[in-house]
Amino acid sequence: MKVTKRRTAVVAGAAALALLAIVAGYTVSAVIDAEESPPPSPVTTLSTSPSAVEPSAAQDSDPPPRPELPDVRDPKVWASWAVMYLDTDIDNLFTGGEPGTSTTESMIKVGIAADYLAGLQQHNPPRDPTADEADQLIRMIRDSDNDAAEQLYRRRGGDQLVQRLIAKCGLRDTRSKPGWWSETQMTAADAARLGACIARGDIVSAGWVAWILEQMRQVRGEGAFGFTETRPYDRGRPLAIKNGWTLRDDGLWHVSCLAIADWWTMAALVRYPAERGLDYGASICADVAAALAPPDETPGPTDAETAQAPARAGAWAIGGEQSF
Repeated sequence: MKVTKRRTAVVAGAAALALLAIVAGYTVSAVIDAEESPPPSPVTTLSTSPSAVEPSAAQDSDPPPRPELPDVRDPKVWASWAVMYLDTDIDNLFTGGEPGTSTTESMIKVGIAADYLAGLQQHNPPRDPTADEADQLIRMIRDSDNDAAEQLYRRRGGDQLVQRLIAKCGLRDTRSKPGWWSETQMTAADAARLGACIARGDIVSAGWVAWILEQMRQVRGEGAFGFTETRPYDRGRPLAIKNGWTLRDDGLWHVSCLAIADWWTMAALVRYPAERGLDYGASICADVAAALAPPDETPGPTDAETAQAPARAGAWAIGGEQSF
């Protein structure tokens, strides 16, 4: 598929936004903040096979059209989002919503996974994860297991892991909190950059990138919300996501959403009063995806195929303040 056709789809999606009125408590605006693009990077098309990643087709260098972004008007809500296109010679990043940072919560677990696997590749000789390590990595991404994340984070030096992500991915406004991966402060723009950094193989090799994305496609339980509610598939496969959600002691929900697709990444960060519940933040992420995600050019599974798929694990009980 040529880039020009993809961009036409983006334009069509942006035009459809003009028909929207008030969605989930916020209105639609055409105001965006286009950030300066980072230097050109190698672009690859990711495969679900850990053994092959093929270069994408030749692409022109014209930037994609600027999308229209929704504008949250509720004074009790802080929300920010970003979308990054990866299929052009120069990556294009567009942002909207409020300036500033928010806590990543469990969204950063995909970065922990990428850094941990990169560490294994640096062994002499390089090695694959053990059965126990693989189990921890899978539970950390699919089930948002905090204990698994904590162990992997500590083995890679704790705060040093976040500092490596900042350096390798060119994160401009990310600040770590030593000993607390969930309280890493990040902008939506940097979250989109992190997704792009993982997708391009800047942290870990292509085979393991494909493996990480496959785990993200199998996120289950309470963490399976947000972008996939309005954009469930990408290229006929489940959209790769990782979310974070915590009701913190400040009385606010902190919700973070990240998606990595074939040629774009997307992030949304939201904070809002506790009484609105997790579903409110999930709905904002879902509406951001509905507004910004380019249409999927490949159909997903049929209803019959979906009905035959194994049921996913249900949500677990949560008590007290926890980061997911």
